[in-house]
Amino acid sequence: MDWLLWWEFILFFRGGWPIVIIGILSIASGILYTGGPWPLGYLGLGDLFVLIFFGPVAVAGTFYVQTLEITPVVIFAGLGPGLLATALLAVNNLRDEPTDKKVGKLTLAVRFWHHLRSSRISGSPCVFSCDSFHF
Repeated sequence: MDWLLWWEFILFFRGGWPIVIIGILSIASGILYTGGPWPLGYLGLGDLFVLIFFGPVAVAGTFYVQTLEITPVVIFAGLGPGLLATALLAVNNLRDEPTDKKVGKLTLAVRFWHHLRSSRISGSPCVFSCDSFHF
């Protein structure tokens, strides 16, 4: 546990308060994904938060710690990993659709019909690969 606190201090020393804010928001998002009075994953908002925090926030945060700046290109480049993580989540939600529907978990897979789910799952990796080759 001591080594973890050491790394947090190094990140704070290098990146300052923006890194602390990103860390707090990321932890809060993770907790609110399945906890709290309105869990994001149960409302169909989990996909959006996975896209944002596993993509642009993670990539821009890493870039910021190294360069102390954020550019629009970095935010756009973060869409690649975010879309890939969202596609993996969509595949998992598609598998869990029958049980999610029974317990009232309103994921995007439960909310929309089969055609939309299938195109979303196949479309995210396509956009991911186009984004990756652009850079």
